[in-house]
Amino acid sequence: RALAEQRLDEVDGERRRAIAHIAAQIAFDLVLISALMITSGGLRSGLVVLYLLPLAGASLLLPTAAVFFVCSLAVIAILLDTLARSLSAAGTEASLFQAGLYGAMMFAITALLRLLAQRLAVQAQLARQRGRNLHNQLAINRLVIAQLEQGVVVVDAETRVRANNRAAR
Repeated sequence: RALAEQRLDEVDGERRRAIAHIAAQIAFDLVLISALMITSGGLRSGLVVLYLLPLAGASLLLPTAAVFFVCSLAVIAILLDTLARSLSAAGTEASLFQAGLYGAMMFAITALLRLLAQRLAVQAQLARQRGRNLHNQLAINRLVIAQLEQGVVVVDAETRVRANNRAAR
């Protein structure tokens, strides 16, 4: 029992370290993309779409709250850059509205990516469970064949022997 608890603690520690590493990588990506966008002219540069890459990674690898936190950081960077540009130059309200639309779009895409990631995780778990069930069923079949008094030989389509029991041997 103590060994099982120790293993669970190890797995939990590994998971926390992995999430911290992923979060640091995503933070680096956000900073780098923000710097590129700011130095390239803001929204007009078209580099805003690069924010979708770390958002997709976060959607697959991080918990839901962290995913939307990453999205909000990206949207705040876009809005702050657009606000600074509109205050320092003869900016228009249209650019702020456009930044708001980009932000709404990013939240919508993040929500969709998170939903797809959750469905993918459920499908992967179902596939693992079915694999375990199939493995168990094959083990049961081998035991039943081995216990039969009649000789049983299982062959595949190329007539290779796949299983047999003591009576058949």
